[in-house]
Amino acid sequence: MTLGRLRQIAAFAILAMLAWIAVEPALAQAPTPPTPNKGDTAWMMTSSALVLLMTIPGLALFYGGLVRTKNMLSMLMQVFYTVCVVCIIWVLYGYSMAFTEGTTYNMFFGGFSKVFLAGVTPESNVETFTHGVVIPELTFVCFQMTFAAITPALIVGGMAERMKFSAVALFIPLWVTFVYFPIAHMVWYWAGPDAIVTAAKAVADAGADAAKKQAAMTVIAELDRLIPGFAAQVEVVDVATPLTVERFTGNYHGLQAYAPKNFLGTMMHGLSKTLPGLQDFYMVGQWAGATIGVSTVAVMGRALVTTLCKKDGKRFVTTQMKQH
Repeated sequence: MTLGRLRQIAAFAILAMLAWIAVEPALAQAPTPPTPNKGDTAWMMTSSALVLLMTIPGLALFYGGLVRTKNMLSMLMQVFYTVCVVCIIWVLYGYSMAFTEGTTYNMFFGGFSKVFLAGVTPESNVETFTHGVVIPELTFVCFQMTFAAITPALIVGGMAERMKFSAVALFIPLWVTFVYFPIAHMVWYWAGPDAIVTAAKAVADAGADAAKKQAAMTVIAELDRLIPGFAAQVEVVDVATPLTVERFTGNYHGLQAYAPKNFLGTMMHGLSKTLPGLQDFYMVGQWAGATIGVSTVAVMGRALVTTLCKKDGKRFVTTQMKQH
């Protein structure tokens, strides 16, 4: 190979490298947002259908079989009415109260930004507990709606043959509004697995822009007020290091550091800073409560069996033994 030929190859390589350096920024594309997985969506829809079938006809027939024949139709109507009215309320304002960011009282209930499912479209998605995994928001709305419907329907069994239908019709909407929706918000709503990284990136992108940085810090301060420890987690996130991002957004255990969004978790998190032994006391209380609950159920079951085995003032088993 001649010297001239080598010079041509070297010149061509240099030109190709320079051309790549020039066009590489233009070829770089922003990361595409995550898309729902068909399997995840199908399973969520199947789960929603199963919960709905547990209520209608499952729960309706179950409670109907426990009452006298003349009250069978009444129980069916009470369960059916409960499911229908709760589903309507959920679409009107229930989903917004439970699964949106609130304002002053966000610790207890959400806002009204999604009343009548405003902003919920077939293209909108919601985050799950796993980083980068989303599901369609309409699927999530239906899934949570079935649980909102079956919960008050379970209460109807405790009112069997004891309340008029008009009283049930008034009680159910009030109960889901003032009890279920706030508790659902306190227990299940959270900022999402990308909240920390999003906040850290907002601060990093602000750079020397004082206005943007102040806006980002204001958001972080507000989240830290609602979620104790949030700001401390943001400070240790290095947005340039994927492993750090994965550590705080890729698994549920990493989220525990900043996820005590519900009222009880937030209260215990704050009080534990001043009373170190309070968390241990709370764990002992949970264990004691579970033990007492199991014991109570066992005693009630024994009493129920004893009552059912009585016949004409005498134990049914004893009577049968005498007959033989």
